[in-house]
Amino acid sequence: MKLTINYDKKISIKFKVTAELDAKDLKKQRTNAIKVLGKGVKVQGFRTGTAPEKLIEEKLDPSQIASETASRCVDTAFAGALKEFKLDILGTPKLEIKEFIDNEKMVIEFIGNIKPEVILPDFSKWPKLKLGATKVDPKEVQATLGQLQQNMAKAEEVERPA
Repeated sequence: MKLTINYDKKISIKFKVTAELDAKDLKKQRTNAIKVLGKGVKVQGFRTGTAPEKLIEEKLDPSQIASETASRCVDTAFAGALKEFKLDILGTPKLEIKEFIDNEKMVIEFIGNIKPEVILPDFSKWPKLKLGATKVDPKEVQATLGQLQQNMAKAEEVERPA
């Protein structure tokens, strides 16, 4: 699998990754797709899901195999791009399959946003703030506590003497 990326981290938060999968990658993903799809397929003379790949493939719908293969290729390409380019993406990227030649070649393009790089200023040069001591009057504390008690109190009816 060949991965290429186009973006400039200093100017934009947009990225575009192009993944080119060759016949070897497609064959591997097709084999994995057939294994997953074939787990529930019954072939006469074999236990469910244990038949050879060729026999399972004959029982499956070709469009279902192609769809699962394409899905696995997209997942693999995206995971590879995230790992190789160490992308910290925002949201879900737009996906476009540019080219697909069955069992030969697949070109996928991902377009999305990455988190912008934030550069913080040097705080050591800022003037220091001096905080004065705060004095609290005990009457204010009691007044605040009384107000909280009044706000949090619940009126409930009971069937007993007061």
